[in-house]
Amino acid sequence: MWLINEEVLLNQTWNELFSLIDSTEGKVIGELKLFDLVYLTEIDNKFVGNGVYIIKNENGIRYIGKASSRPFVERIGGHLDLRKIGSFNNLLKSIVKKDLMKAVCDQSIAEAGRILMNYKLILICMRGEKGNGSQFKILENILIHKYRNTNMLNNHNKMRTAYHESEKIKDTVYSL
Repeated sequence: MWLINEEVLLNQTWNELFSLIDSTEGKVIGELKLFDLVYLTEIDNKFVGNGVYIIKNENGIRYIGKASSRPFVERIGGHLDLRKIGSFNNLLKSIVKKDLMKAVCDQSIAEAGRILMNYKLILICMRGEKGNGSQFKILENILIHKYRNTNMLNNHNKMRTAYHESEKIKDTVYSL
């Protein structure tokens, strides 16, 4: 399993979501097809694929991001830009700096790209309706806050929304 449907966000608690994330295997990024990110065939929704994504390896969660203004296919694709001048490939640049401990250049970014191909992807799908960007940001911030003590590459967010692990997710994310 690699897709978490929005129904989880509407019906479960934060603890239940955290348990689901921890137990979800994810899909190997190097095995993804464009079709997987465009049609999200494992769930029956009528949206183009927005939400929050989680990238993990055998040691745990490495990166959490959101696809709110652009669909998953564009946002995940942006992480795979192997050029030093790429503007959306900060994940690869972080792998170069923190894991490979090398200077950022086209060659080291390509090396990081090969590493990223073995990582796994989990998508938390949300409706891509106009004006709900804050819902994506709330979910992303809470997840980064929850997993910040692991080996994450983006653990620098500021917690802006209070939540209680036993409360329903919808009371925090969809309360606006």
